[in-house]
Amino acid sequence: DDSTSNISLVEDLSEVTPITVVTNAEFIAKIVRPQEDAKLILVGGEYEPWADSYFGDITIKSLDQLRVDLCVMSATALTTTHAFHPDQRVADVKRQMLASADKKILVADSSKFTKNALYKVGPLTDFDLVITDSETPKTVLEQLADQDILVEVVR
Repeated sequence: DDSTSNISLVEDLSEVTPITVVTNAEFIAKIVRPQEDAKLILVGGEYEPWADSYFGDITIKSLDQLRVDLCVMSATALTTTHAFHPDQRVADVKRQMLASADKKILVADSSKFTKNALYKVGPLTDFDLVITDSETPKTVLEQLADQDILVEVVR
């Protein structure tokens, strides 16, 4: 998705090529384009300079035509049950990305659990894995475990 958390995932794809990367983020596309054996699908839509990404109905319809193996995304805000974003169009695109993916991973540092946002992306139970950092409170990790949400804590 258009998360800067994904930059480190695409900086060097040489060990997983051939691969196809699907994104709505221009800044991700710029990193993938020059890599050998990395195919790029940049879903279009209305360009938003503040996110350096594309959103809207065209983006959603493009994503609806695809089935991807893995979706890695972040969210602006999290509760122990749901992911949220402050922009409705971004939340809509994130929901479609999840619907188009076989496996779903949420990457979110501990600060996301202290933030609020208006639009629901979806339940955390929709994700196959949640990756967070060691600063995430134990009570949050316990509540996620109580819902059978697989969590990996990293430094």
